[in-house]
Amino acid sequence: AGSVAAHLVARGQKVDCVSPSSFLNGQAHKLLGDKVRIFECDYEDFQPTNEYDCVLFCESFQYVKMDPGLANVARHLRPGGQMVICDFFRLPEFEWSPISGGHKLEEFQKVIARHPFQLLDEIDITTRTAPTFTVIDSAFTSVLQPIWDEIDRASETTHPFTTKCVNWFFKRKFDKVKKKYFTHERSAENFCKFKTYRLMRFERTQQAAQAAA
Repeated sequence: AGSVAAHLVARGQKVDCVSPSSFLNGQAHKLLGDKVRIFECDYEDFQPTNEYDCVLFCESFQYVKMDPGLANVARHLRPGGQMVICDFFRLPEFEWSPISGGHKLEEFQKVIARHPFQLLDEIDITTRTAPTFTVIDSAFTSVLQPIWDEIDRASETTHPFTTKCVNWFFKRKFDKVKKKYFTHERSAENFCKFKTYRLMRFERTQQAAQAAA
């Protein structure tokens, strides 16, 4: 919510931010004030009047529709401008993955081949980011699960009939939440098994400049 932009501003960069979330934009505005411009829209719908040296997706590319998003990047970058993507992608899945999110890596590679970008750098940082899931898993099982259980017990004591009805009516959803967050399946090991976290830097090619012209 603006932390990356804050680092860029501190380095003397001029930054525009794009997000469809009014809540996150509000948090970013509290952090950044008038140091940046914040546009509240999907990136695919973002239509600036100027060109950029760089378009940066920091764990946000997974929320962008790839074809229209990449086409917009090509329009937004000046000739020789660069696109940086730091995000995780889905590896081929031969079984159910307990960790959701991310575009399929193979699909991304096919889609970007249709757009005028040249890959300059690609770094696999999966093993360096995976330990985050160990921390998250610990927080869910050691903090949130006891709170969940305590609330459920308290509700059964004070409103037993209502609690039973709610638990019965939402059983499938509650079971899904418990399986997702309280079974230690969202682990660093599973992240490495089902995901790949990449830092990629692309350059807009001359082909894009000609198309834009």
